[in-house]
Amino acid sequence: MPLTAFGRALLATAQGRPQTVTLSWGGEAPVRHPCGDYLTLREEEALMLDGIALPPEAAVLDLGCGLGRHLQHLRRRHPGARLFGVERCDGLRAHCEQTLPGPAHFFASEDALPRGQRYDLILLLGNGLGLFGAEADAHAGLARLLDALAPGGCVLLETGQQPGCGYRASAVEITWRGHRDGPFTWGGGTRAWVRDTLQALGACCELQPSWAPGGLFFLARVWRSPQVAGA
Repeated sequence: MPLTAFGRALLATAQGRPQTVTLSWGGEAPVRHPCGDYLTLREEEALMLDGIALPPEAAVLDLGCGLGRHLQHLRRRHPGARLFGVERCDGLRAHCEQTLPGPAHFFASEDALPRGQRYDLILLLGNGLGLFGAEADAHAGLARLLDALAPGGCVLLETGQQPGCGYRASAVEITWRGHRDGPFTWGGGTRAWVRDTLQALGACCELQPSWAPGGLFFLARVWRSPQVAGA
C-alpha cells in the first residue's frame, strides 16, 4: 500500500519534525495523538521483551511493525535473530528495510509470509490485537499465530477495552494534513476476553499492566499449553 496518512506523519516525526494525527473512533469525539509515542519503547515494553529467552538464531515476527521500534530493540539484544515484519504502508516498510541490520525480511501482508515458517516470538504490540479487526477475525488470527509458534515460542500482545465489553470493534479513521486512512475496523478485548479466548484455543497467558495512554490497555505473554504443544 502506498504511503498512509499515519505512515507519512510517523516518518516526518522520525525525521525530527514532530507530528500529531487525529483518530476518530466510530461516533466518538476525535482525539489528537502525538506520533512521538511510536518512536521508542515504553519501559514496561522493554522489560517484557528483555524477559523473553530466545535461541541465538531465533525467528521473530512483528505484525504491524511500523518504524520497527520493537525489532530494533530485539536486534540490539539478539544480533543473530532472523527478523520478519509485516507492515502495509510502503514507506514504513522501506524505512525498516533501510534501518534494521542483519537478517530481516519485510512483507506487505500476513499472507505474504514464508509458508511453513515457525517463530520463537511473535509481536502484536502497540495495541496490535486490533489489527485483526472484528471479534471472529481476532479469534482466528490468534489461532493462526499459535499454530505458527516454534516449540517453546510465545506471542506478546497488547490490547484493551472497557470492562464488561468483552471484545468491541469500531470503525476508525486516521487523518493528517488532508490525508486519510480508513474507515477500517479496529478491535480490542478485555482481560477476561483474552484469557477465555486463549484458553479455548489451548493456550496460557500472563497479563501485565501497560502504560499506554488511556488506562485501559494491558500486555499479555501467550504460549501454547504443554498438552497442546506436545500433541
